Parts: sequence; C-alpha cells; structure tokens
Amino acid sequence: MSSYRQMTERLMSRAGTIARERESDITESILREAADEIKSNGRKPAPEPPEGGISIRAAGRKYRIPNRTISRWVNKGYIKLLKETKNCKYISEAEFAELISAYLSDSITGRRTITKAIEILKINNN
Repeated sequence: MSSYRQMTERLMSRAGTIARERESDITESILREAADEIKSNGRKPAPEPPEGGISIRAAGRKYRIPNRTISRWVNKGYIKLLKETKNCKYISEAEFAELISAYLSDSITGRRTITKAIEILKINNN
C-alpha cells in the first residue's frame, strides 16, 4: 500500500497535468477529478442496468442468494438474461423476485428446490 506522501504526490501530479491541459490553476474541482481518476484506477464505471434489470451481484446481495446459484439458474434458463457486458450480467428483477418468492414459499422447511419453484410459477401463471 502506498504511503500518504506517495498518494499526495500522485494526486498533485495528476491534478497538475489536468490543470496544464486546461491551461488553468489547480482548483478544488480539478483536485476532486484527479482523486476520482486515481480512485477508479483507470476503470470505467459500470454501465447502468437495463430498465427493470438488476445485476447478478446486486441481486445476490439484495435477496441473499449466492451469485453462483443465480448464475447457474441463468445458464439453465430459469431466469432470462437481459443484458451481458464484459464483467456483468443483468437479469429481470421482477422475474427474479417472483422466482425467489416461490423458492422460499415452503414455510415448513424454509426452502424448496428450484424445479418445484418453477412448477409453482407455471401453475400460478396459467
């Protein structure tokens, strides 16, 4: 990990470069921009999810289901994939929430198998 002095030098160096490109002095907004660039480590921010969509990672956190399980369900076709980027897959949140509701609907054991949840959804939708 970098020392405080190294991080400060890196920040001031980047802020100086930005200021020279704009032919201005180093301002607070330039310092913030430089800090954001350094913090992001050159990565682009994640794209916005499609309308009504949620990333597999966010769905796993929100509904407390392991990401690998959700990915497996997507691969088996239980959940429709809305969009796929290099590092992220997006699914329909409404469809996923409905599947999770059916999956967790057994009050005795607390869980059902996914195939039973799919059967419940098919019966309810017909």
